[in-house]
Amino acid sequence: MFDIWGNICHPDAWMTQCEDNTKHIDDSFDRAKSIGSGLIMVTDFAGLNKDLSMSFITSPFSGAHTFSQDELTAMAAKAHANGQKLMLITNLYDNEKGARDGIVYENPSSAMLDKLFSDWTSIIEAQAKKAKAAGVDYFIVNPRDIELSYEAKSADLDGRYEKLATAAKAGFGGKVCGWGTPFAFDPKGMFAGKLDCYIFDWSVQYIFEKAQPDLAGMQQAWEDYFARSEVTAFSTPEKYVLLLMPSYEGAYREGWVEPVAQYPDGKYALDWKTQAIAYESLFRAIQATSTKLDGIISYGYWWTDAMPPAMWMRSDISQSIRGKDAEQVFYEWATAKK
Repeated sequence: MFDIWGNICHPDAWMTQCEDNTKHIDDSFDRAKSIGSGLIMVTDFAGLNKDLSMSFITSPFSGAHTFSQDELTAMAAKAHANGQKLMLITNLYDNEKGARDGIVYENPSSAMLDKLFSDWTSIIEAQAKKAKAAGVDYFIVNPRDIELSYEAKSADLDGRYEKLATAAKAGFGGKVCGWGTPFAFDPKGMFAGKLDCYIFDWSVQYIFEKAQPDLAGMQQAWEDYFARSEVTAFSTPEKYVLLLMPSYEGAYREGWVEPVAQYPDGKYALDWKTQAIAYESLFRAIQATSTKLDGIISYGYWWTDAMPPAMWMRSDISQSIRGKDAEQVFYEWATAKK
């Protein structure tokens, strides 16, 4: 799903050209259901400050905000009414501009790790209680955006990820999940052993690093990825693959693009075909692999069919599949057995 931020405004016309995407949650859930989606992942937000403390985001002018209990409860109720499951991930976002610049990833001190994981654990404990009260089905414990993804070889992790999972389970009670690329920070599978599911999210520029943008090449790239020992040996009961594949020329090599930014004319040319091939190849690879996978997550599904020139936001080049060739691919595979 799209990030549920409230008003998103044109950078040069913020008084007149705004979209409130919170008004489109119900119809977006319905649209996702209509193409065969049985699981919705929504993104909540917490903020990182320059002193590396963390807090929830309550300002209506901050862009990203933290869901209220009522908001999250309504989302879970809508998903369940549709026969869908709801998964919650919490992004760690700059509460103050440049806050992320203070995080050291290479050889961080134990004091920094203590601070980051202590504050994040407090955030996750509060989020777990909110998610439990709302009726959320899946709860992801490690953050997206500003990641706490440290390589075991360069940081004294000292069981921090495992403790984080344990804290989440104590407060949530449902299925607790991890997200990202665990190959570096969980080489022995200790974190995985505490989880009920994992969402593998290896960027398309790495998946397709050596692949040609055709069906055979992309399918082989997916199959090679699923055959990696880190994926096959990962011990969580459920495994999902997240695909963030934009729809501009060269996206399979470059990856994510900001859909609410403005770009010079001609900077990005549309390429819906390669996005659709990426999805078709993923579904075919899942069918062919011996690695047990429970589903895919199509990241960033948009809240409206409107695209330029009718709308200033660039959903036409973004990772959303809505209204594009890849949405038909998703529909055909997701409904094939129903």
